[in-house]
Amino acid sequence: MSTHEDKVQVAIDSLTGSLDFTEAEIVAQPRKATVRYSVQLPGGLATRIAEIAEQRGTTASDMLRDLLVLGLASLGEDRVITVHTADLRRLVEQFVTDSAA
Repeated sequence: MSTHEDKVQVAIDSLTGSLDFTEAEIVAQPRKATVRYSVQLPGGLATRIAEIAEQRGTTASDMLRDLLVLGLASLGEDRVITVHTADLRRLVEQFVTDSAA
């Protein structure tokens, strides 16, 4: 009759098959702490995010993470400036014209 340790070893062998872990390297670096946020998005926005992420070959989570980093970085660049209304209108009109072309 086999011992409990023998049964455990047989189970381990059946799971690992012919894998050889003798050359394996143990990485003892701790993982960076992460925090999970739960955000509810309208269906259309969630669909759009998923589609864009797929087009870019990434996941929605990775893309949202990158967007948050970029958005937070741009907050530091935000500053108040004075612009004449006519200049702003010309700029917007030029942008629309360039986008339509």
